Amino acid sequence: MKSIRKIIRETLEKFFEMYETGHFKDRTYDRLESEYTTFKDEVEDVKQKVYDAINFLRKVNINTQDNIGIILLRGNKKYLYKRDNEEPSEGQYVWAVVRGNELETIVFGDKNYKPRNTQIHLKIEQLYEYVNDTGKTELAEKDIRKILLGSKSQQKTEPIEKEVVFMINGVRWIVDKKSEKILKKNNQSVSYDVWNVLDDKVEGLSVPEIVKDQIINYIFKSDSDLSQ
Repeated sequence: MKSIRKIIRETLEKFFEMYETGHFKDRTYDRLESEYTTFKDEVEDVKQKVYDAINFLRKVNINTQDNIGIILLRGNKKYLYKRDNEEPSEGQYVWAVVRGNELETIVFGDKNYKPRNTQIHLKIEQLYEYVNDTGKTELAEKDIRKILLGSKSQQKTEPIEKEVVFMINGVRWIVDKKSEKILKKNNQSVSYDVWNVLDDKVEGLSVPEIVKDQIINYIFKSDSDLSQ
């Protein structure tokens, strides 16, 4: 038989779970499932990562005055939501926005994109790790600061990665993960968006499928924390 204290605690935890606005429900359907989004064509494993992340956020209480953007997924391609009379949403990142402990919206964005009016930006993996390590599901401002400080500390200690060269039609190329560019090894003034190259959108540059796989594996090797 459950103790009174345990029943009260479970009731309070349920009460303080993240509130999901009607706007969030609408945008989740629009961006992830509707006929107007390319995300609906994603493989099921990738879709499930996003839905798992949303379900996780529903069970967390983030008690802070700041608006928070949370990366739920970095896909291996760009997604597009476009509908008449609405602002399009495009990018390979899937963001959730939390405002005042409310799940507010879902948007797509590129590498340098930050959701409008957000002051703090996290990856869902950072929240997974912190909640798993601490057992907390009610996060105050000090918890968010700890997550951010942990992220900065980790970045400082990351080892320098060895440069990897990819052979394409007898020419050596390298990939800059930060700028998401692919550059000629011996003439780095020649560069292209790596995703355009992988999508065969660069005229005169045809990449064999095996090399595409190598490039994608290289990109996500140390950035897998953004892609899950």
